[in-house]
Amino acid sequence: MALLLFAVVISYLGNGFRIALVGWLAVKGLGDGNINGSYHLLQGLGISALGYLAIGGCFSLLSTSNRTPRSQADDGTPTSPAAVFPPLARRRVWLDAAVLFVMLGAGASRLSAMPRHVHLSDDLRSLESRFDDWTMEIGPLATPVPFPSIDDDLVDVGGYPSLTGARRFIAVDDELVRVYRNSSGNRVQLYIGYYDRQESGKELTGDASGALAAAASPLTLLTEPGTPTLNEVVREQAGTRRGLLFWYDINGRIVSDVYRLKSYTIWNALTRRRTNGAVVMIAWDGPAGARSETSRERAIEFAQALMPVLRRHFPS
Repeated sequence: MALLLFAVVISYLGNGFRIALVGWLAVKGLGDGNINGSYHLLQGLGISALGYLAIGGCFSLLSTSNRTPRSQADDGTPTSPAAVFPPLARRRVWLDAAVLFVMLGAGASRLSAMPRHVHLSDDLRSLESRFDDWTMEIGPLATPVPFPSIDDDLVDVGGYPSLTGARRFIAVDDELVRVYRNSSGNRVQLYIGYYDRQESGKELTGDASGALAAAASPLTLLTEPGTPTLNEVVREQAGTRRGLLFWYDINGRIVSDVYRLKSYTIWNALTRRRTNGAVVMIAWDGPAGARSETSRERAIEFAQALMPVLRRHFPS
């Protein structure tokens, strides 16, 4: 028990020391902090080696001595160590084979459990250009802003600093950027980013989702029973009001919270070998005042009309 507890402590402390070492080397100009580089791998291997040495030293200290205490029989004559401690049972080949089989089986199951690529049911570029009261704009005026960048004018990225003051959903496998307009002239901008498989550095729960979560508030659509909760960000600046509606789609399940998003992704990876998912963002803007509230309501209506359309494109 002491050895196991010591090993757990060493693993936590070793990882913290590794992170501190990477940062210190980057500050001193001896590394660039690249977590995917070969130097980072060597640093990790070095810290792991030190951890194994520390655990081995603890094991050596906790090991019993080779000397066996002498004992006496009832008549006072000394007995041999073999009489006090019976010899260990002979190692059995089948036990070794069973352990080896378990190890190989665990490794094979890990390889077979690698998430697979899950492609879209229908290409995003084939998304309907007209649905409900909304029609896709075509031409230079249809260029969307700020997608696919989430800039600091729209969200509070103070807790997530960057050189550009913006966040993006990076390395998406498929994405769509469009502008739609309804018969009343209301205009919304649509961004859809889809991952057919998520992995480190290529996932929905990254810098962009963190910045959005820090600025968003929940929005429950009460006009339709069973409609899931979305996220909303509204900002007013220089007489203009801008807003953003967004949610995540995990195999047909609409999720607004990043923790539930991560939980569903892990569950799907374990049970279905799939980590695919999508982010949907709808931006609107208008002059501050009552007209901007109308723009917001139209954007919500667009989101409601879009959800059943996306079900034909996203896998479930």
